Amino acid sequence: MSVTDAARGAVLAVACLLFLLASAPTHAQPAALVRVDEVRLERVDRWRQVSGDVRSLRRSLIAAQEEGHVLEVNADEGDEIPAGRVIARLDPVFATLERDRAAADAQAREGFVAERRADLERARRDLLRFEEGRRSGATSDVEFDQASTRVSIFEAQLAQAEADAEVFRKRAEDAAQRLERFTIRAPFNGVVARKETEVGRWLNRGDPVVELVSLDLVEARIDVPEALVDRIRDPEVRIRIRIPALDRPDPEDPQKVEPHELELPITAVVPDVDPLSRLFPVRVVFDNTGQRAKPGMSVIGLVPTGSRGEELTVHKDAILRDDAGEFIYINAGGQAMPVRIRSRYGVGDRVVIGPHPELGPGVQAIIEGNERLFPTQPVRVAGEERPRTQTPGEGA
Repeated sequence: MSVTDAARGAVLAVACLLFLLASAPTHAQPAALVRVDEVRLERVDRWRQVSGDVRSLRRSLIAAQEEGHVLEVNADEGDEIPAGRVIARLDPVFATLERDRAAADAQAREGFVAERRADLERARRDLLRFEEGRRSGATSDVEFDQASTRVSIFEAQLAQAEADAEVFRKRAEDAAQRLERFTIRAPFNGVVARKETEVGRWLNRGDPVVELVSLDLVEARIDVPEALVDRIRDPEVRIRIRIPALDRPDPEDPQKVEPHELELPITAVVPDVDPLSRLFPVRVVFDNTGQRAKPGMSVIGLVPTGSRGEELTVHKDAILRDDAGEFIYINAGGQAMPVRIRSRYGVGDRVVIGPHPELGPGVQAIIEGNERLFPTQPVRVAGEERPRTQTPGEGA
């Protein structure tokens, strides 16, 4: 048998197999019981979607205040560091000697002050005796004047000794504080974003050790069109902030997601418009309890436009998500048909969606039982005796 004949035989066998599969009796798929809610055209407040990102309010490059070899580093990237915790230590051997020397000098000066104070007290006692002797005639005026002069001299010497002692006390305090600066501590609660040094490295003053980012309080920085800036200056106006990375999936249905959305007042409008896009940076500060929001996460902002208009809405339970984005199932003649959508913003328990050629008022969106559906699966609407024969777009 030739190779050509063998190939023809194989093709014929495949064709026969396909024919048998196509002619085999098929079993009807069971209809899934679902609940539906109609797509509506409603008059709603309009919001403008803008974009931005999360930023930290406090971000600091912690640097060495003294120079020396690094003895230890107690922080790695991603570590949460409370305020006051030791981040690193430099070799303090010479600073320790300087502190001890300064402390000894200060103590010696205190002894000198005590000596001068004793001299002054002795001179004052002598002056009292000479004063009593002058009244009785036993002491001359010259002796009394000499005793009085000695008191003045010792008073001046004591004042000078006390001033010198204060200088040495300050030097000792400065030496002790300098020694403390060889221990580098976190100035605020934060997370290490970047580690800049290792044990054994020599650091000069100002060399970076770690970059610390505070996550307790963060801000959303969004870009708002100039036409809306004047409106959002009203203190009563609130902006909706959504962080997609923090959306929570429904534990019972991974295709359904609970958006992480906040409604917050404006913190500030930065007066620095982009000359090309005409967008103003707007700051919205919010409490980041649990530190879920991280700097750099994308933000979707919704800014009220102050106008109303007719928009398509669907029930929020109709919206499912997969790797390709958002979609809903509609009841198309008794079959479940997926339709890709783009949600814009929520209005109560409904969501405003963008225009779609397959969706219009009256189309039945499946809101319950949709998590188990697959395309073209037969569906039966709860409360209806037979499948509805509506087609996509009916009633539009």
